[in-house]
Amino acid sequence: MIKGVNVRVDASVLEALRETARKSPGLMLTAYTRATRRLRSRMLVELRKSGKPSYAGITNDMTPRQRRAFWATNGFGHGIPYQRTGALEAGYRVEIAALNSDAAALIINNSVGYATYVSGAQAQPFHSQRWVQVVDVAIDYEARANDILIETWATVSDPYS
Repeated sequence: MIKGVNVRVDASVLEALRETARKSPGLMLTAYTRATRRLRSRMLVELRKSGKPSYAGITNDMTPRQRRAFWATNGFGHGIPYQRTGALEAGYRVEIAALNSDAAALIINNSVGYATYVSGAQAQPFHSQRWVQVVDVAIDYEARANDILIETWATVSDPYS
Protein backbone atom coordinates (compact mmCIF):
# COMPACT_ATOMS: atom_id res chain seq x y z
CA MET A 1 0.00 0.00 0.00
CA ILE A 2 1.20 3.48 -0.87
CA LYS A 3 0.04 6.45 1.16
CA GLY A 4 0.61 10.17 1.17
CA VAL A 5 2.78 10.64 -1.90
CA ASN A 6 3.44 14.30 -2.54
CA VAL A 7 4.08 15.67 -5.99
CA ARG A 8 5.75 19.04 -6.03
CA VAL A 9 5.12 21.43 -8.84
CA ASP A 10 7.71 24.05 -9.56
CA ALA A 11 6.14 27.45 -8.87
CA SER A 12 7.93 28.93 -11.89
CA VAL A 13 5.90 26.61 -14.15
CA LEU A 14 2.66 27.93 -12.69
CA GLU A 15 3.89 31.50 -13.08
CA ALA A 16 4.80 30.80 -16.73
CA LEU A 17 1.29 29.44 -17.33
CA ARG A 18 -0.24 32.56 -15.76
CA GLU A 19 1.93 34.79 -17.90
CA THR A 20 0.99 32.88 -21.07
CA ALA A 21 -2.70 33.20 -20.21
CA ARG A 22 -2.26 36.94 -19.65
CA LYS A 23 -0.52 37.38 -23.02
CA SER A 24 -2.74 35.04 -25.05
CA PRO A 25 -5.27 37.64 -26.32
CA GLY A 26 -2.47 39.72 -27.84
CA LEU A 27 -0.67 36.67 -29.15
CA MET A 28 -3.90 35.39 -30.65
CA LEU A 29 -4.65 38.68 -32.41
CA THR A 30 -1.15 38.82 -33.88
CA ALA A 31 -1.22 35.18 -34.96
CA TYR A 32 -4.72 35.46 -36.47
CA THR A 33 -3.76 38.62 -38.35
CA ARG A 34 -0.83 36.76 -39.89
CA ALA A 35 -2.81 33.59 -40.55
CA THR A 36 -5.56 35.44 -42.43
CA ARG A 37 -3.33 37.42 -44.80
CA ARG A 38 -4.08 35.21 -47.81
CA LEU A 39 -7.74 34.98 -46.96
CA ARG A 40 -8.02 38.77 -46.70
CA SER A 41 -6.18 39.16 -50.02
CA ARG A 42 -8.61 36.76 -51.72
CA MET A 43 -11.53 38.65 -50.22
CA LEU A 44 -10.15 41.92 -51.61
CA VAL A 45 -9.80 40.40 -55.08
CA GLU A 46 -13.50 39.44 -54.94
CA LEU A 47 -14.63 42.78 -53.57
CA ARG A 48 -12.59 44.82 -56.04
CA LYS A 49 -14.11 43.23 -59.14
CA SER A 50 -15.62 45.85 -61.39
CA GLY A 51 -19.37 45.74 -61.76
CA LYS A 52 -21.06 44.75 -64.96
CA PRO A 53 -21.49 47.65 -67.37
CA SER A 54 -24.54 49.83 -67.24
CA TYR A 55 -27.16 49.22 -69.89
CA ALA A 56 -29.71 51.16 -71.84
CA GLY A 57 -32.91 51.34 -69.85
CA ILE A 58 -31.28 50.98 -66.43
CA THR A 59 -33.55 53.77 -65.23
CA ASN A 60 -36.48 51.37 -65.71
CA ASP A 61 -35.07 49.41 -62.75
CA MET A 62 -35.18 52.51 -60.55
CA THR A 63 -38.12 53.60 -58.48
CA PRO A 64 -40.10 56.48 -60.00
CA ARG A 65 -38.59 58.82 -57.39
CA GLN A 66 -35.04 57.66 -58.17
CA ARG A 67 -35.70 58.03 -61.90
CA ARG A 68 -36.92 61.63 -61.48
CA ALA A 69 -33.91 62.47 -59.28
CA PHE A 70 -31.51 60.82 -61.76
CA TRP A 71 -32.71 62.92 -64.69
CA ALA A 72 -33.19 66.11 -62.66
CA THR A 73 -29.64 65.99 -61.25
CA ASN A 74 -27.86 64.90 -64.43
CA GLY A 75 -27.10 61.38 -63.25
CA PHE A 76 -27.10 62.21 -59.51
CA GLY A 77 -24.56 64.95 -60.24
CA HIS A 78 -22.05 62.72 -62.03
CA GLY A 79 -23.11 63.16 -65.62
CA ILE A 80 -24.89 60.92 -68.11
CA PRO A 81 -23.44 58.52 -69.00
CA TYR A 82 -21.53 58.07 -65.75
CA GLN A 83 -17.81 57.43 -66.16
CA ARG A 84 -16.52 55.05 -63.49
CA THR A 85 -13.50 56.25 -61.52
CA GLY A 86 -12.52 52.97 -59.83
CA ALA A 87 -12.88 54.63 -56.41
CA LEU A 88 -15.50 52.12 -55.25
CA GLU A 89 -13.28 49.13 -55.99
CA ALA A 90 -10.17 50.79 -54.56
CA GLY A 91 -12.00 51.82 -51.38
CA TYR A 92 -12.24 48.30 -49.94
CA ARG A 93 -10.20 47.21 -46.92
CA VAL A 94 -10.37 43.92 -45.02
CA GLU A 95 -8.84 44.19 -41.57
CA ILE A 96 -8.65 42.45 -38.23
CA ALA A 97 -9.83 44.69 -35.42
CA ALA A 98 -9.57 44.06 -31.70
CA LEU A 99 -13.02 44.64 -30.20
CA ASN A 100 -11.87 44.31 -26.59
CA SER A 101 -9.30 42.33 -24.62
CA ASP A 102 -10.77 38.97 -25.58
CA ALA A 103 -12.50 39.46 -28.94
CA ALA A 104 -11.61 40.47 -32.48
CA ALA A 105 -13.40 40.62 -35.81
CA LEU A 106 -12.61 40.39 -39.49
CA ILE A 107 -14.05 43.65 -40.85
CA ILE A 108 -14.83 44.71 -44.42
CA ASN A 109 -14.83 48.50 -44.93
CA ASN A 110 -15.22 50.79 -47.89
CA SER A 111 -14.37 54.46 -47.47
CA VAL A 112 -16.45 55.59 -50.46
CA GLY A 113 -19.65 57.25 -49.31
CA TYR A 114 -21.94 55.67 -51.89
CA ALA A 115 -20.61 52.11 -51.41
CA THR A 116 -23.52 51.12 -49.18
CA TYR A 117 -25.97 51.92 -52.02
CA VAL A 118 -24.00 49.93 -54.60
CA SER A 119 -22.75 46.85 -52.76
CA GLY A 120 -23.63 47.33 -49.12
CA ALA A 121 -26.62 47.01 -46.81
CA GLN A 122 -28.69 49.54 -48.77
CA ALA A 123 -27.76 48.33 -52.27
CA GLN A 124 -30.31 49.44 -54.83
CA PRO A 125 -31.80 46.76 -57.10
CA PHE A 126 -30.28 48.28 -60.25
CA HIS A 127 -26.82 47.94 -58.61
CA SER A 128 -27.19 44.69 -56.68
CA GLN A 129 -27.41 42.58 -59.84
CA ARG A 130 -24.33 44.19 -61.37
CA TRP A 131 -21.90 44.54 -58.44
CA VAL A 132 -20.43 42.05 -55.97
CA GLN A 133 -22.35 42.34 -52.72
CA VAL A 134 -20.37 42.61 -49.47
CA VAL A 135 -22.72 40.31 -47.59
CA ASP A 136 -22.20 37.56 -50.19
CA VAL A 137 -18.41 37.78 -49.85
CA ALA A 138 -18.70 37.77 -46.05
CA ILE A 139 -20.88 34.65 -46.13
CA ASP A 140 -18.57 32.90 -48.61
CA TYR A 141 -15.50 33.47 -46.44
CA GLU A 142 -17.02 33.12 -42.96
CA ALA A 143 -16.43 29.37 -42.63
CA ARG A 144 -12.84 29.69 -43.86
CA ALA A 145 -12.15 32.51 -41.41
CA ASN A 146 -13.54 30.40 -38.56
CA ASP A 147 -11.41 27.40 -39.60
CA ILE A 148 -8.31 29.61 -39.56
CA LEU A 149 -9.32 30.92 -36.14
CA ILE A 150 -9.56 27.38 -34.75
CA GLU A 151 -6.22 26.37 -36.27
CA THR A 152 -4.60 29.53 -34.95
CA TRP A 153 -5.94 28.95 -31.43
CA ALA A 154 -4.60 25.39 -31.50
CA THR A 155 -1.17 26.74 -32.43
CA VAL A 156 -1.18 29.57 -29.87
CA SER A 157 -2.52 27.47 -27.02
CA ASP A 158 -0.26 24.47 -27.68
CA PRO A 159 2.87 25.53 -29.56
CA TYR A 160 4.34 22.01 -29.28
CA SER A 161 1.62 20.29 -31.30
